[in-house]
Amino acid sequence: NWFQAASSSAGITNWTSAGGDYHALPRFTASFDDGTENIDLDVSELVEQWIDGRKENYGFGVFFHVLD
Repeated sequence: NWFQAASSSAGITNWTSAGGDYHALPRFTASFDDGTENIDLDVSELVEQWIDGRKENYGFGVFFHVLD
């Protein structure tokens, strides 16, 4: 939920920040013309960091920001 994470090995623990824990870097961005396009990003850098143990695997968060 918004305040707690569930893990089969660790039980229930609180997120560091409400809403989930995120790494600040690396960050991947893309721009779109009308918002109906598919998201196509190369996230290999982050996946390699997960594999070699440099970063915890929190999955991906997708955030949309509408520019005026």
